[in-house]
Amino acid sequence: LLEKNGRLIDEKIFRELLVAITRCQGDRDAPDHAEIILKQTKRLTPNSYHYNAVLMGFARRGWAKKAERMLKEMQFLRRKKKLVDGPNTITYNVVLDALSKSQDSDTVKRAELIWKKMMKISR
Repeated sequence: LLEKNGRLIDEKIFRELLVAITRCQGDRDAPDHAEIILKQTKRLTPNSYHYNAVLMGFARRGWAKKAERMLKEMQFLRRKKKLVDGPNTITYNVVLDALSKSQDSDTVKRAELIWKKMMKISR
């Protein structure tokens, strides 16, 4: 990543990179590539904005199981204090969006579980 005076210019640039990759129409696996980049980065600590960018790519394609897996990963990282700002409302909404586009037969049940988790957290 670009540096200025030894510091990263902006974490927003990294997020925009992830967004751009997930939107690549010619590569069906583009969100998977963005996830690999997210997990391999050593120059900065990913935050909820970075994870949400990849989640949006999963949602665009209706990849609910991948979105749910990433949500669980974010919850785990939060418990371990390795993710300080997530998952957040956007995260849960994007996962619900992925479920709404999924062809899986049990998506309603899975969406209800996520909704209940959101309600529990918000109390």
